[in-house]
Amino acid sequence: VAAPCRGDAATMNNSPNLWAKLESAALVEGEMPATQIDATPWYVRAMIGIGGWLAALFLIASIGAGLAFVMRSAAAAIASGAVICAVAALLLWIKREQAFLAQFALALAIAGQGLLAWGIAERVHVSLAPAFLTFAALELALVVVIAHPVHRVWSAFLCVVAIAAALFDWGVSPLMPGIVAIAFAAIVLNEARLARYAAVVQPATAGIALALVVITAVLAYGVPDLLSSVRESKGAANVGAALGAIALIGSTVALLRRHGIAASRIGWAGIAGIVALAAAAWRVPGLAAAITLMLVAFGAGRPALTG
Repeated sequence: VAAPCRGDAATMNNSPNLWAKLESAALVEGEMPATQIDATPWYVRAMIGIGGWLAALFLIASIGAGLAFVMRSAAAAIASGAVICAVAALLLWIKREQAFLAQFALALAIAGQGLLAWGIAERVHVSLAPAFLTFAALELALVVVIAHPVHRVWSAFLCVVAIAAALFDWGVSPLMPGIVAIAFAAIVLNEARLARYAAVVQPATAGIALALVVITAVLAYGVPDLLSSVRESKGAANVGAALGAIALIGSTVALLRRHGIAASRIGWAGIAGIVALAAAAWRVPGLAAAITLMLVAFGAGRPALTG
């Protein structure tokens, strides 16, 4: 066993060999992700990060005071937001290792998204759903473009929430937990195949999980009717429950197959128990989807997502 003081160095030196063994066992694919150890104390990084946010807030406030017309024009808001997001993406691409500039760019990116959301909402007057879907597509692009893990979590969260808002506008919001649970399970259970994209996939799935928790809580406990024209249909509720059941049962079967016990007595007993649980959760909005989230996160070795 390596000495404690040499743990990091030993891990770094053995990483290529470990990756080769995992690749030969068909557990990972592609090139090994880059690893980097930051020796800066956490409290120093925290203070630098706070300084970056303060600098960005003062810059945004000064720009807003001098360019008030931006908030009065949808086109100007969209253009300004796109420029700010582009600057943030460039800063994170060039100087992502510097804590101050990284946090400064993160604050800029979030402010740019706010301007984009405002401009899109003002631009679309017919229905809210197209504005929500446009914003969701934008956030999906930002998940890939802006290379910062916190921003990727935030953008993935906003993307899913925007799609849920569009479904809410159409009166079929009970579909959303099942759809999100299926997407989450499909991505997380195939993380080994997506290892080369781990820098994008892992924070994105964290954002999806967070959005699923929020959406499930909203459906379970209810919120004031923000859109008076929405009337949830019983058909949408049943389809949503079916999607949640599919996510839960399918994830269980996939995990049992991964461990080679799907056809055993234990496997069949587990599937029977999950089917009974899905049936019991049929009338509770989002419950099967929430159980899927915890089951998949735990089975994939990501306990942080289980709460």
